[in-house]
Amino acid sequence: MTLRTRIVSGYLAIILITGIVCTVAIHHYIKANRTYEEISKNYILINNIVNELTYRIAQRQTALQGFLLTGKTKYLMAYDENVIPVKMLLKTAGDLNEGQKIYLALFERYATLAQNWEDNIAEAEKESRRRLDSGLIGQEQYIDEITRIDGKGRPILREMKAVEERLQRMARKEVTSRSAAAAAAGGRTRNTLVAIAATTFFMSLTFGLILSNRITSALKRVVDAANVISARNLSYRIPITAKTDELDSLARSFNLMAERLQEGIRVLRESEKKYSVSVENANDGIFIVQDGKYVFCNQAFCRITGYDLDELVGMDSLHLVVPESKEMINERYFKRLDGQEVPRVTQAEFLSKEGKIKHLEISAGLIEYENRNAVLVVARDITERRDYEKRLRNLSEQIIRTQEEERKRISHELHDEIGQTLTAINLNVGLLRRQHPVGSASHPICEDIQGLVTKIVDDIHRISYNLRPYVLDNLGLVPALKWWTTEFQKRTGIKARFQAEGEVQNGFSPVEETFMFRFAQEALTNVLKHAEAANVFVSISCRSNKVKMVIQDDGKGFDAENLSSYSAGRWGMGLFGIKERALGFDGTFHIISALQKGTALIVELPCVPLEAEEKGSL
Repeated sequence: MTLRTRIVSGYLAIILITGIVCTVAIHHYIKANRTYEEISKNYILINNIVNELTYRIAQRQTALQGFLLTGKTKYLMAYDENVIPVKMLLKTAGDLNEGQKIYLALFERYATLAQNWEDNIAEAEKESRRRLDSGLIGQEQYIDEITRIDGKGRPILREMKAVEERLQRMARKEVTSRSAAAAAAGGRTRNTLVAIAATTFFMSLTFGLILSNRITSALKRVVDAANVISARNLSYRIPITAKTDELDSLARSFNLMAERLQEGIRVLRESEKKYSVSVENANDGIFIVQDGKYVFCNQAFCRITGYDLDELVGMDSLHLVVPESKEMINERYFKRLDGQEVPRVTQAEFLSKEGKIKHLEISAGLIEYENRNAVLVVARDITERRDYEKRLRNLSEQIIRTQEEERKRISHELHDEIGQTLTAINLNVGLLRRQHPVGSASHPICEDIQGLVTKIVDDIHRISYNLRPYVLDNLGLVPALKWWTTEFQKRTGIKARFQAEGEVQNGFSPVEETFMFRFAQEALTNVLKHAEAANVFVSISCRSNKVKMVIQDDGKGFDAENLSSYSAGRWGMGLFGIKERALGFDGTFHIISALQKGTALIVELPCVPLEAEEKGSL
């Protein structure tokens, strides 16, 4: 039998016995209480009837006295009004006390006396008054007759009063005796209930002591075993008895938990050993920050910072961070502790012990270290990579600058030298055409030569502008973009709009301006070749130290989600090169498109005022 079944069975037996005894006691109490209520009700009723009879008899006598003194008939009417109620009260009293001979005899005696007084006394006095009113007797004789008749009626009234008092005494006596019986029954019931409560208490106490002894002994074994295990004796187990209740199941579960705990600790120690080796031999710096201080650092982080482990542990975590990065690092640290969403990977500059600036790529996450929240950080030294990227960017800028200078040189040569030569040829052909009359055979040939030369001059001018637009060198990026958008609309028939927002003009170096202009050229060329668009919108804006250029068309678009890369086969080497150049400028390049919903090409570059850049380079 399980412990739960034993507890439920024991308490059900106690409740059942208590319920039976309580039911019997309450039954006797209810019976006695009902008897008391009946007697009380009977006493009240008899008392009310007696009081009402006394009142009615008094009213009847008063009305009769009024008639005898005045002779007015209204008093007789009042007298008659009290006769019937008296009879009705006597009949009601007889019906209520049917089966109680003493009460019936008294009420019958009262009724006989009342009727006797009415027939012999009241009628005689009324007759004397009538004789007085008729003049048959005088006033003195009338008084004598009334006195004589009253003398006969007084014994009857005294006996009626005695019957009333006897009825009240009997009712009070019966109430008193029955009340004593009801009180005795109530006392017996109270004593029975007290005995039941005491018995139930002692039974529950005994049962509870037995159960508590069983439970506490089993729990004590579990507590003792837990204390032994907490003292690092993981091999200890609770002895198992032959019983099969829940407490023994608890002991078995505890032993199973101890076995699993022992196995888990073994696995954990092995894992910690492997983890410790991995962490200590990692190429990246790994450290833990708790309460704003370093509490753990691996050897790689020590090499990166130049500090020994003893110097780092306990040091303020912001001590190594350069002032420009402290606010960002501190803000993200507290946000991460509060459970807020922050970027997992970021870059920051640290200061080594030798005073050198180290560029670190930081990956951080919230962990629990020694039962409290902490931040685990993996720091990768990207100083060499940043230097390489900077050299690569400078090389790329130099290549672009050399390329643009070569284009500019070729553009100038085409425009200035070949253009001027062709212009001179065109003038000479014009002179030659004027020297030959219109009807001559050489005149149409001269016209054709002059037309071809004019077309060659226009083509050279167009090629020259494409190689290096003079408006970009002379007026800047925004006018150059506006001019190119207008020329694109004239040349292709596609409606093109241009919009510029913010201080774009002062945020770029010449190399970056050239890059943005070439991006617009390449994007509009792709709109013409692939988009089948009717409208294209070119916008450039400068917000929050970033310049953003968007070229959006309403063409057929494509499924951008399935675009695995900006491959040269789909977009041509132009946009592929633009993406690489944007990354070289610490910028981004995105394509947003959907079938039949057009395409948007977006480039974003950092926007730093030239004055600040020049000041920082000094």
